[in-house]
Amino acid sequence: MFRKDISPIEDIQVLEIQTLLTKLKESLHFTLSLSTEERKQLYKVDERRLGFVENACREMETNSDILPGYLDVQSAKEDLKLYKQLKSIELTLEELLNKVYDTRVQSGHQAMQASRLFYNSVQQAKASGVTGADTLHKLLKQHYNVGRPAGSLNKKKEKNQSEV
Repeated sequence: MFRKDISPIEDIQVLEIQTLLTKLKESLHFTLSLSTEERKQLYKVDERRLGFVENACREMETNSDILPGYLDVQSAKEDLKLYKQLKSIELTLEELLNKVYDTRVQSGHQAMQASRLFYNSVQQAKASGVTGADTLHKLLKQHYNVGRPAGSLNKKKEKNQSEV
């Protein structure tokens, strides 16, 4: 019933990971934090536009006669290089973040499964009149339904079925 192939990491490892992440943030000290509005106003380079930018940067050097004097070719080439470097880093971080997220969700699921089994046992113990079960049930019950709006499972099922 429970997956046993994931387990907590040592506290010292968490500290080491946090230290490495801090060093990574320091290495990327030049990165920006744009507002949503600023982000909306910028051109986005994606796979469809990358070829255009690469070709334009390459052709700027060989076609200086039609190049506006205010256009800095070296800066454009450096911006393109930085874009490619950061894209590579982003892909690696995205893969790692997805794995961390998925593992966290899986371990939370497993903890919730075990907790629900225990909660059901407490309910049965309460119904059977086991001493202390009523107090334990009250303690657990106040947290059990937190975060689940009424009908949320049905809405999710309906949404999934409408997507098919």
